[in-house]
Amino acid sequence: MEGHVQLLDEESLQGYAEAISDAFANKRDRWCGWCGSTTRNSDIAEIKGTAKRYWPIYSQQVGIYKTQDGRVLGAIIVKLHDQPADPSLPPCMKHNCTQGECYVEQIGVSADARGRGVGKKLMEWADSFAVQKNCNRLANKLFIHSFTFSHMKICHMLCSIRITLAVSRSNRAIRLYERQGYVNKGDSCGSCGPVCCVVWQCFIGEPGFNFMEKPLIVKRPSLSVSTQEM
Repeated sequence: MEGHVQLLDEESLQGYAEAISDAFANKRDRWCGWCGSTTRNSDIAEIKGTAKRYWPIYSQQVGIYKTQDGRVLGAIIVKLHDQPADPSLPPCMKHNCTQGECYVEQIGVSADARGRGVGKKLMEWADSFAVQKNCNRLANKLFIHSFTFSHMKICHMLCSIRITLAVSRSNRAIRLYERQGYVNKGDSCGSCGPVCCVVWQCFIGEPGFNFMEKPLIVKRPSLSVSTQEM
């Protein structure tokens, strides 16, 4: 099952919607007993429609695992501190990133592809995404007005950034996240606070959520700075 992770493109929308629907089928069936019935086809249509409606966001924040024959087996949605949250999420599930933070809003793998390394590949892609996007932003801020004499040789610059996520305590994927270097930092109740946790526990049956964090430290190559160029 050879494949690669890439940003979501328009030709992969149907496969993306099918993979996400399949990945969360159990949760959908459980939740819809409370919020109303739905079918897999309508779920796929809704996921695809949301991605189309908010394409400028999804095209920059969604990574998909795509096989050589074009099948989409999983997807991950990530956001930086200056990017909007996934519009399909309810307000209580949206996370406000701080500077230098990349937040995993959603990750899902098709049922028939689980245990085959797809989730690990998606998370490794998210790490690279966080490093590339966040480190470049921090570097630009650090260099401005930092030096007052000509031709200062910078040997290394460290960019300290982190990637975070919230996960249900009943989710077996916690073990995968821990193997990938994530550490539990305590309860996560979303932007609505404890009220959100009560809703999830009482109406949907979720036991609560953990907020997990993984530090990412990147060395940037040496470069010269001249005050004549600043």
